[in-house]
Amino acid sequence: MIKSFRDRYLEQFYLEGRRSRLIPGALERQLARKLDMLAA
Repeated sequence: MIKSFRDRYLEQFYLEGRRSRLIPGALERQLARKLDMLAA
C-alpha cells in the first residue's frame, strides 16, 4: 500500500492521471503498472 509520495508530480500522476514533463512518455504505462502493484 502506498502511504505517501516523496515527489508531488508522482502523486498527481498516480492519483489524478496528470502528466508531467518529468516522466518520459515512453515510461508512463510501465510506471502506472508498477505503482498499481505497490498499491495492491
